[in-house]
Amino acid sequence: GSRVWREVLHGWFDPVELGSDEARELRRLHGHANRTWGPRHDPARRAAFLADLARLLHAAGTGQDSDAFWQLCVLMHADPDNPGASTSWDDDLTGLPGYRFLDDEDRSRLATAASRFLSDSGPHEEDWLDNATILAYRPLGGYLALALLERETSDALDRLGPDIWRRWAPAVLWFHSTATGSDGHRRKRRLLERLRVQAPDAIPTLAVRYVRACSHAGSRAVEVDLTDSCWSSALADALVGEIPALAANDSENYQIVLRLLIRQADPKGLAHARLSLAAVGDDPAVARRAALALLNEKPGLYWDYVFPVMRQDPAWGRELAKDIARDWEHPQLLSALDEAQLGELYRWLTSQFPPEQDVWIEGTRFSDLSGQVQAWRNQVLDHLVRRGTDAAVRVVQAITAEQPQRPWLRRRLLDAEEQQRRLT
Repeated sequence: GSRVWREVLHGWFDPVELGSDEARELRRLHGHANRTWGPRHDPARRAAFLADLARLLHAAGTGQDSDAFWQLCVLMHADPDNPGASTSWDDDLTGLPGYRFLDDEDRSRLATAASRFLSDSGPHEEDWLDNATILAYRPLGGYLALALLERETSDALDRLGPDIWRRWAPAVLWFHSTATGSDGHRRKRRLLERLRVQAPDAIPTLAVRYVRACSHAGSRAVEVDLTDSCWSSALADALVGEIPALAANDSENYQIVLRLLIRQADPKGLAHARLSLAAVGDDPAVARRAALALLNEKPGLYWDYVFPVMRQDPAWGRELAKDIARDWEHPQLLSALDEAQLGELYRWLTSQFPPEQDVWIEGTRFSDLSGQVQAWRNQVLDHLVRRGTDAAVRVVQAITAEQPQRPWLRRRLLDAEEQQRRLT
C-alpha cells in the first residue's frame, strides 16, 4: 500500500532544509558524480581519435579499403572527450559525436565515401540476415550511407542503379528504424519506396527471411510493418505463406504479419482471418488472434464479423474481451462503433462480467485481468454517455429500463441527457 511506498521512496521526495548537513552532503555527492562522469579532456586520446578519423575517411573516400566506411561509422559514435558516453544506432551520421570534428571539406568527402561504399561494397547478408541476434556493422554502414545521401544530397541516390539497390536491399529492410523516431520512420519509408521502384523482385524473399529470423530468435519483426511502403502482390503472397507456421509457433509475429495483410486489404489475409473465426472451435487461440488483428486494424469494418462469434461462443468471447481489455485505454474500437453497437456490447459485457461480482483492491488501479475487464466494461458505458447524441440517450434509456436491479444506471442516464443538452 501507500505506506510501504513511502518507506521506500521518501528520500526522493521529502523536502531538505537548504542549510542543513544533509543538504551539504547531497551537494558533495553531486559534485563528486559530476567529476567522475563528466567530460574528461585527454589531448593524447583526442589526437589518436582524430588520426583514426582522418585515416578512415581517406581510405573510404579513395576506395583503398572496402571496410573503411563502416569502420568510420563505428568510430564516429565515440566521443574522445567523453569516452564513457553511449550513442544509439540511429540513422543520422551528422548527429554523431565524431561528426563535429569534420570540417566542411571533410563532410563533403564523407558523402563521397558513402556513395563509393554503396557502389563498391555490399552488406554480406549471408553472414547475418538469417540470425536476428547478430549486430552486423557492414549493413549498418550501408543504411547510414543511404540515409546520409537521402538527407544531404538526394540526387546521389538517383544515380544509384538497380543493381546497387538490389545488393543493399537486405540492409534497407533489416535496419531497426523503430528507435529513430518519426523522422527515421519517414526516411526508411522513402528508401523502401525507392527500393520498390529499383528492385521490386528482391523484396518478398528478403521480407520472409527477416520474419523467419525474428521468429526463430524470439523477437518482434517490427520492421516488416513498414513494407506497406513497397507493397506488391508478390510480397503479399510471400507473407501469406508464412501465416500457418506463425499461427502455430509465434503468436506475436503472426499478429504483426496478419495485421499488415489486413491493413493492405489483402484478400488471402482477410480470408485467413475470417476462416479462423469460423473455425473457432478448432483453434480458439488462433481465432482470438485473428479477431484482434481485424479489430486493431479496421474495427468499424470488422466488428460485425467478430461480435456474433463472441455471442455464439461466450467462453471464447470472454477470453477475447480479456485480450481487448489489456489495451482498454486505447479507445479505437469504441470510437469506431455506433451507439447501437456500443449498447449491445455493454449488454453482453454485463451479462458475462456482472458488475455485482466486481472486486476492487484499495490502492491499486487493477486487481488482476478481471479488474481490467471491469474497467473496460465501464468505459464502454462511459463512451456511450459521452456521445451525447439522441441515439446514445435512447440506448442508455433502454439499458436502464432493462436492468432495473442496477440503480447506478439511472445516474448514467442523467449524465447522458446532460451531455445531450450540452452539445445541442
